[in-house]
Amino acid sequence: MIKKTIILVLLLVSLFVVFLCLRKQADENTIKIGVIMPQTGFLASPGQSVISGINLCIDEFNSKNSDKKIELIFEDSKSDPKIGVSAINKLINVDHVKIVIGDLGSPIFLAMASIAEKNKVVMISPGASNPSVSEAGDYIFRIYTSDEFDGKVMAGYLLDKKSANQVALLHFNNDYGAGLSKAFIKEYTGRNGTLALNYSFDENSLDFKEAIMKLKKSNVKDVYFIGSPKQDAAFLRQIKEANCNVNVYGVLSFEDSEFLNIAKGSFESVEYTTPYFDLQNGDTKMNDFKTKYYNKFKLEPDLNSALGYDVASVLLYALSKCDYKIDELKDQIYKIKDFPSLTGNTTFDSKGDVLKDVMIKEIKGDGSQNIVEIIHVTE
Repeated sequence: MIKKTIILVLLLVSLFVVFLCLRKQADENTIKIGVIMPQTGFLASPGQSVISGINLCIDEFNSKNSDKKIELIFEDSKSDPKIGVSAINKLINVDHVKIVIGDLGSPIFLAMASIAEKNKVVMISPGASNPSVSEAGDYIFRIYTSDEFDGKVMAGYLLDKKSANQVALLHFNNDYGAGLSKAFIKEYTGRNGTLALNYSFDENSLDFKEAIMKLKKSNVKDVYFIGSPKQDAAFLRQIKEANCNVNVYGVLSFEDSEFLNIAKGSFESVEYTTPYFDLQNGDTKMNDFKTKYYNKFKLEPDLNSALGYDVASVLLYALSKCDYKIDELKDQIYKIKDFPSLTGNTTFDSKGDVLKDVMIKEIKGDGSQNIVEIIHVTE
């Protein structure tokens, strides 16, 4: 009896040792990536699209690789910097991640950046565009162009192509709105453009009656509007209701499907700046992405889903180049030049900023879109 007991104990110990060895091997072959993205809150719609793109890319990688696996750990920032800070602290201290994708919004991303930098965690954003990101740290990257360039592009477009020598600027009062509006004003007024109105609003506001009243009094005909998809839709509906005849120009949020779902049929057209993204360019990579995305989600991909796919692709490429040694990942990202992406070939500069083309696009009230102009970015 004693002998059988000893044998059983030895067997259990052996099985436990084997289990520990297998678990250790699995841990060594699994790379954890934290994803902090707005799943609820005012940026939930683009946030969910980004997540879908990330999931598609990582699922493809995991299905093709048996020796390495990527584990995604998701946190909802709720578009709130304080919640974002709690999320990244949890990912670092509890989940022990060394790579984080997020956030989409500049305020949340900037709030988390110092924590990532202090802990030597590589953090890369698919959408943070505030100029301050350039100085956020050595471990901080983004695949979205800076507002310094975005604001300059729109200012030049209004002056050179639209002869709009007087405009009204309406923007929400968060880091993104402040950074972009500052870059726009610097370029626009620096080239002798006149700012007829500079009006800021809360990032959750959907009531623009006061702003529209000021617009009508100013008699300005061209408006640069910087807001969320819901705010874009609310503003266009309200200027139509107020019989305020102005030309509206905007930013990436006019590309979001949530905007069109609300505003369709309530406006004629809007022109806006956006990273390069053309579903109809005939490129094999783009066609393959469209097919796989539709098969998985039964939806047509948008820019945000492409940005999600691209940010994951960039990380996977850099990881493969450094043989999945996470402590070498940062340096490898800086070496990336002309990486073929859905949203334009990607190159990183010495500050972790991306160099890639942007576009002026037009969206019409019936939902149709067309590319007006492609602006090439160089160092």
